Amino acid sequence: HDGDNSTTRQLDNSPERVCPLRWVGLTVLAILFPIAVHAASVLDIREVTTSFSPQGESLQEIMNTLQSAKRRIDVAPFFISHTNLIDTLCFVASRQQIKVRCFVDPATTVPAERHVLDKLFRHGVEILVVHVPDGKMHLKCAVVDDDLVITGAANWTVRAFDRNV
Repeated sequence: HDGDNSTTRQLDNSPERVCPLRWVGLTVLAILFPIAVHAASVLDIREVTTSFSPQGESLQEIMNTLQSAKRRIDVAPFFISHTNLIDTLCFVASRQQIKVRCFVDPATTVPAERHVLDKLFRHGVEILVVHVPDGKMHLKCAVVDDDLVITGAANWTVRAFDRNV
């Protein structure tokens, strides 16, 4: 990372690596989630839904919420490997023509994890790598249509939804 937070970086030039990665600074998080700060002051508690994993309804509830988007989804999963969630993001971006941005930590750009980002990108998801000096982009949340916030402690992985408490 050369310090220029606005450059697009291609990790390598092999044909299967088609996802250009845009490196962004920590300040993007303030832009990404302004609704969360505003929502806290006007939150109607009757509109809060909770669910738990494992073997709860969390996974299905997240997928249903993502599929209900009308305009935009901003998602910041620290780690995403759950096929159902990846496929849902791909579906809403490509078939429903919803603008989807995925903010990820640089750890997800390593070759072993890169296939997920490539798949998302091929389906129209904008991939943004968030570099946090001396830290990680460790969020696990999404904002749907600037109106609804999904947040929790679980990574978006099979283990998190099926086994972890």
